[in-house]
Amino acid sequence: MAGTAADSTAPHTPPARLTAGQILRLSSLWFALQFFWAAQQLVVMPEMVRAYSTADNFGFMYGLVKSIGAVFVMATQLSIGFISDHAYSKLGRRRPFIVFGIATGCCAITWFMLAPNYWWLFAGYLLIEITVNIASVPFQSLLPDLVPARQHARGGSVMGWMHMVGYFVGLITVILAALVLREPILGYRVVLLPLFIVLLVGSMLWLVFGIDEHGWAQVVRDKLIGAVRTIKLLPGTVIRFAATAPTLLGCMIHDYRKVELRSQPNFIFLWLSRFTVFLGYAAFIQYIKLHVKNNLAWQEWLVSLGVSAEVAGDLADVAFAVIMLLFIVGGVVGTLASAPLAERFGKKFVIGWGMVLAAVVDVPLVLTGNVWLAILCGIGIGIGWGAFIAADWAFACTLMPKQKAGSYMGIWDISTLLPQVLSPALAGALYQVIYGMFATQPDDAVAEALAYRWVITSLLVYFAIGLWVLRFVKEERATSAT
Repeated sequence: MAGTAADSTAPHTPPARLTAGQILRLSSLWFALQFFWAAQQLVVMPEMVRAYSTADNFGFMYGLVKSIGAVFVMATQLSIGFISDHAYSKLGRRRPFIVFGIATGCCAITWFMLAPNYWWLFAGYLLIEITVNIASVPFQSLLPDLVPARQHARGGSVMGWMHMVGYFVGLITVILAALVLREPILGYRVVLLPLFIVLLVGSMLWLVFGIDEHGWAQVVRDKLIGAVRTIKLLPGTVIRFAATAPTLLGCMIHDYRKVELRSQPNFIFLWLSRFTVFLGYAAFIQYIKLHVKNNLAWQEWLVSLGVSAEVAGDLADVAFAVIMLLFIVGGVVGTLASAPLAERFGKKFVIGWGMVLAAVVDVPLVLTGNVWLAILCGIGIGIGWGAFIAADWAFACTLMPKQKAGSYMGIWDISTLLPQVLSPALAGALYQVIYGMFATQPDDAVAEALAYRWVITSLLVYFAIGLWVLRFVKEERATSAT
């Protein structure tokens, strides 16, 4: 028997299509999660680590928490993917973990924000990575679970829009908080902490109480054959899986070893394409601020806007902030355009041309010293990137075996996480090689600026490889949504 009394197994006919409002509600938590990650990862995290370290050991302290955190994320994503695939409850197989992950995640965020020293901060961060990902992977799995295949492009577009807008609003909020409150750490605790909790809990409740996980389900799960193990992890929720090993961990490992990736060549090639593209994107995000500071005439640009030369010298981050914010605006445009384009030409078409647009516009960004041209390039890269992430994510949902969407989503998310671990080392090595080739004196500013140009240019290589790998992905076109 594959179900329990707590699980709704009554036959039902899933809707042929979801309304725009239903898809929006189904995707709403993504905005809150991206708002949190943008503010926490890009601004709060480095600032708080710096507050509890010195200039001599900041690099080690920051790298330590980020590297170990990445290991915890990967382990959590793979584990919760398997567990939620085999969960049964009145709420369905995903929602119990979304509720638990957000509730415990808010506690972990509070711990992190109020940490009195580095090691409390370290522990709080690891708890955040575990708990928030317990909610994130099952949440992302809802789209392939519930949205009809012919609406995956629109679902991916909405998720991409939520991603970009969440990042945009998160960065704007942090900037405003820094302007209003002079003490950053106090501002994070007074402004951001309650805002994080309200957004995460509010969007979670709107999602959980607004969808019918049983009635909308587009697939019927396979029945378990042979010995079955049952474990109760959460109140009202049981995990039932084939007893292929004595322990839950052993069963998870056995299950992943049997994941039929060889029978899913399209998913594999799409994963490899995304992995390669994110290697370039991670390098771009890591070094774009340094490229702007060292290669653009930002001081002259600020003076042309009426800022005095004396003040302009201290505002290097303004040009970077403008470029990044407009990059996100471009991303919103790209995500909104991706759905109609994907429905007409196919997801693979949108993924490929999104990559081409971002790569082509990267060339003048690398070569120019003009801030206005760089801003236009930032918008163009954002449009291409937004179209890419929306269509790529929707395509993955279409290719995933529906009975194991959680497990495959855990594997899929590693394509974005692993590049964040590997790319800094690869980009750093490229920087050192170029700098070493052209430096003629200690702290050579010209060689340093040239090295940043080469790192940003490396995006072209990664995107070209990703585009080449994409050639091997075959797409079966679904009937257009009405």
